[in-house]
Parts: sequence; C-alpha cells; structure tokens
Amino acid sequence: MAISCGCKGSYDSSKHATLLLFSARACCDDHSDASKRISCLESERSALLAIKSDLYNSDHWLSSWTGYDCCNWSGVACDNTTSHVIMLDVHYPFDQYASYPDKSKGNHITGEIPLSMSNFIHLKYLDLSKNDIIGEIPLSMGNFIHLKYLDLSDNNITGEMPLSMGNLSSLLNLDVSYNEFSGLIPDALGNLSSLLLLDASVNEFYGCIPDALGNLVNLEELDLSENNISCQIPGNIGRLHNLRDFDASWNNLMGQIPMSLGDLCNLETLDLSLNNIGGELTNLLDGPFPSVLRNYKELVILDLGGNTFSGEIPNWVGRSFPLLKFLRLSSNSFDHAIPESIGNLTSLQVLDLSFNNLFGSIPSSISNFSSMVVKQNYTNRPLYVWGHHYPCVLDHQLYQSCGSPQMGNSFKDNIIITAKGLTNEYTNALSAMVSIDLSSNHISGEIPKEITKLHGLYFLNLSNNHLIGRIPENMGAMKELESLDLSMNYLTGEIPAELSALSFLEFLNLSHNNLSGRIPTGGQLSTFNDSIYVGNEGLCGVPLPACPGDEANHHSPSQEEDEEDDEKLERVLDYVIIVMGFIIGFWAYLGIIFIKKTTRITLFRMVDKMYDWMYVQLSLKFTKLKLKWRKKSLSP
Repeated sequence: MAISCGCKGSYDSSKHATLLLFSARACCDDHSDASKRISCLESERSALLAIKSDLYNSDHWLSSWTGYDCCNWSGVACDNTTSHVIMLDVHYPFDQYASYPDKSKGNHITGEIPLSMSNFIHLKYLDLSKNDIIGEIPLSMGNFIHLKYLDLSDNNITGEMPLSMGNLSSLLNLDVSYNEFSGLIPDALGNLSSLLLLDASVNEFYGCIPDALGNLVNLEELDLSENNISCQIPGNIGRLHNLRDFDASWNNLMGQIPMSLGDLCNLETLDLSLNNIGGELTNLLDGPFPSVLRNYKELVILDLGGNTFSGEIPNWVGRSFPLLKFLRLSSNSFDHAIPESIGNLTSLQVLDLSFNNLFGSIPSSISNFSSMVVKQNYTNRPLYVWGHHYPCVLDHQLYQSCGSPQMGNSFKDNIIITAKGLTNEYTNALSAMVSIDLSSNHISGEIPKEITKLHGLYFLNLSNNHLIGRIPENMGAMKELESLDLSMNYLTGEIPAELSALSFLEFLNLSHNNLSGRIPTGGQLSTFNDSIYVGNEGLCGVPLPACPGDEANHHSPSQEEDEEDDEKLERVLDYVIIVMGFIIGFWAYLGIIFIKKTTRITLFRMVDKMYDWMYVQLSLKFTKLKLKWRKKSLSP
C-alpha cells in the first residue's frame, strides 16, 4: 500500500527556531547605556534576594547580587521599557564559558525551587539547569504565561509534572531531562502549541505517549527516551510535520509503528531502539520492515535496534535515504541476504546489522560507502546540545527565535557501537564515527576485497559468522582501523603481514578460525597476547609456540660469532692456497727452463718438500674445522 507524504510544501531551514542564549552580561554590554535606561523594581529586587537566601550554596555563584540595581546582576536581565525582570539564569556553572560542571565538588546550587520565584510573572527566560534542585515543581510555575524558555534539566526534581504547565502558552523550549519525574506525561502539554523543543528524557515517566502531543504542530525536536513509557506510538504523532528529531528509545513501547508516521517528511533522526516494537503490520509493511519509513527523504539517523522486527531488509532501503549516515538494525530477527542496493547509501558512516539472522554474502557494493573511504574529521564542539541553546538579542528583545546555522551538519542522537571488545555509547565524536558491524549472523562466502577500499573505517566487526577463504591482503591499506574482529569464522590461510602496518590498531581478534602459518611480527601486532589467536591449530610463532625448524635455526649470539670467525678463516685459507700454488708453480716453471740440471734437481726437491709442508698444514687446519663443526652439530 503506497503511502503519500502528508507534509505541505518543503521544509524551510530558516524556520527552525532554536533559542540562542547570551549571558545577561552580553545583553547589557550590547548597549553601553543600558544601566542608565533600566532601573530595577524594588519589589523584584527583594524577590531576587529572597531567592538567593532560599537556595543553598548560592553565595558563590550569585555573589554579584548586591547593590540596588538588580538589572545589572549576573544572570538577570530586565525589559528596557517596563524594568520588569524577564530573564533569570542560574544554571551551573554560572560562567557560560566554563567547562562541564563537576557536581562532586558540591558547589552547585541546592534546595527546592523557591516559591518567591512566582513573583516574576513577566519572565521570558528561566534556566535552573545542572544544579542539585530537589522537590517538586510548584504549581505557581504555571503563572509564567510569558515564558519562552524553561530549562530544569540535570537536577533531582521529583514528583509529577503539574497540570499548570499547560498554561505556558508562549513556551518555545521545555527541557526537564535528567531528573526524577514520575507519573504520566500530562495531556496539558498539548496546549503548548508554540513549542519547538520538548525534552523529557531520562526520567521515570510511565504510561502512554499522550495523544495530545499531536497538537504540537510546530514541534521540531521530541525526546522521550530512557523512561518507562509503554503502549503503542499514537497515530497523532504523524501530525507533527515539522518534526526533525524523534527519540523514544529505551522504553517499553510495543505494538505497531503507526501508518501516520510516514507523514513526518522532515524527519532527520528516528530512534526507536531498545523497545518491543515489531510484529506483523498488515498493509503497512513491505514485509515486516516498516515501509512507512520510505518517505523520510531527510533521514540522517535511523535506529530500530533492539526490537522484534523480522523478515528481509527491503531493497528500497538503499534508494530511499540519500542523506542517511547512521543505520542500526541490530538485535532484531531480520533474515535473508543484505541487499546489494545498500551500497547506494553513499553517506553512510555507521552500519550495524549485528545479532540478526542474515545470510548470504557481504555485498561488494559496500565499497560505494564514500563517507567510509576517507577519514572523517572530528571537531571538539558538541555535535548537538539537546535543549541547551543560548538566547539571542534582536531589536532589544530577548529570546526571539533565531535560525541556527550549525544544525545542518550536527546530530543529537547517541549511537551504541560494539568495538574493541566493548559496547559503548558514542555522542560527542559521532560525526567522526565510521563503523561496520555485521557480527553474529549467518553470513557466508569470502570477505570481499572491496572492503579494503574503506580507508576511513575505524571499527570492523565480522565475527561469529560463516566466512571462508583468506583474509584480504590489502587490509593493511585500511590505515585508520582501530578495531578488527574476524573471530569465530572459517577463515583459512596465513595472516597477511600487511596487518602489521595498521599503526592505530588497538584491538584485534582472529580467534577460532582455521588460520595457519607463521604469525607476522612488528608494529601493533607485537603488542597483542596469544588470546587473539586461540582456536587456530595451524598458527605458530610469537606469541604462540615456535614454528617447526625454529629450534634448529635458532643460534645464540656467541654461536653466531663463532660461525662468523669460521667463515673468515675459510676465506683466508682459500687465499693462501691460491697464492702459494701460484708461487710454487711460477718458480718451478722458471727453474725448469733456465737453471742447470743439478740446480733443477735441488729446486724440485725443495718445491716437493714445501708442497708436503703446505699439505700437512692445510690438512691440520681443515681437520680442526671439521672437529669444531661436528661438536656444534652434536650440541643441543
């Protein structure tokens, strides 16, 4: 059944409104006479001091909160016209240029959200993130009807989210992640029709995803991951036509992927991993792989790992996602062969099909993964800071929507990759990650030589399959390889000496194959122990037992010196024999021609005696050498 895309018009990247936050200091510095024009209201100054006294460990971070003009206090900004406080930023660390906080030092703000905060009904921006705030959200939080940005993330806030949060009709950004919220996600959040970002990840929410979230038609980023949410994904999610990132991983979702999800034409990241989604979806699937996904032309990350999908990976996967960089279908029940069309995913950087029931050979088209052919550059900047943006000052008004120029090539999602014998979650280095994992399937045939063209590959795991043949010789050209696992296959032949050229190789596992011959040495290969070679009866050499004949050919340094001396002696004797023979022959010839008969007789006798002497001397020398050689041959 064909599914048409429900999006109207093309996606306008300038419409992507994330909130950019400058410090209050920057807000003031932009206008040199700001302090002259803004006068702090005494009632709000008193309320700020009350907040300071209610919060523990606030003296250090709020040390500037002294004097009469509260509009110049750090983290505080006031409206130029009314003088009302419209910004309050006390996130930790308070210095926006400081490194990520170490809460173990105990100098962050603690305590409950002060009730006196309800006095600031004109607030447009409130950031209490990365502290140690406890207790519940007060009901009075719903009075902030002008609030556009609310960040309570990375605290220890408990209890249910109050229904009064539905009154924040102007809210654009809501981040309550990394807390201890429990209960249901309130339907009242469906009233926040202006919302662009909702992050409720890493909490203890349970129940279903409310249908009311389908009313958030402007929503671009939705993260509900790492909760206890169950039920099926509601069909109303398909109304979120502006949604670019949807993460519901690490929950207890079950049932079917709704057909309406095919209407999310602007989706770039879809992570439904580690749930219980799957089953037979009649009229919705080309086989059990969800065909609704084929409309996601903008998709960059697709993670369906850890579910119960089955059947074959359809050919259209290679034709439908021209921008896809990360494809993870691991820990499902997919079978059949890997489609040759997967090579059309030329932007792919991470391919994880591990722990399925795939069979057939590895398609040679993987050499078309052009993003794996060259090394990906790593930048230290975070790839995506989920919900932590900085407010922008436009026309003297704080917190207006600003298009973010960095969003086009950045990703928010975390990717789980098994490499170097460990399973890790990669985030900040995601843009530089290049990996292929086809382990724990039933893949057969030889390792295609085309795989050696992927010179930018960091991690390659083909373990626990039915691969045969030799390890490709050109694998030494994959200079960026850090982890190579070919264990538990049926590979034969010798280990290519070229592997010693992989200077970045930190993990190697060739165990449980049918490899034979001498283990190459040098480079990184000299750093590995014998465990990586076990189960290969034909292998020998360091770090395994010596190869046959190695003992006979093994000599100590002193023995080598003796052999060298013997060779020198033999050469000297050769020269002596040649020279003496020449001399004797020369003078004998002259004596025969020019000397008298009596002299000739005397000369011949002398030459004969000299010849006898030389013969005896040379015989003694050779006898000594023979005895010496025989003694060496008999020694162990």
